[in-house]
Amino acid sequence: MNKQIKQWGEGLIKDWLNDEKAPGHKNLHDILSEPLLEELISYNDLGNFDRVMALIQVMIYRE
Repeated sequence: MNKQIKQWGEGLIKDWLNDEKAPGHKNLHDILSEPLLEELISYNDLGNFDRVMALIQVMIYRE
């Protein structure tokens, strides 16, 4: 995945996490996978974040 697509996917994740399903209830609160949440918190360009990369692909597929 090139840099531009990766940045687009990161933006899609950010937007989705902040979307509210109901007032005061963001999509972020519906993620049940603790390892994914931990990877999202510690995500950077240098590490190995397979779950975040998979989520990026899901977000791009949704588009």
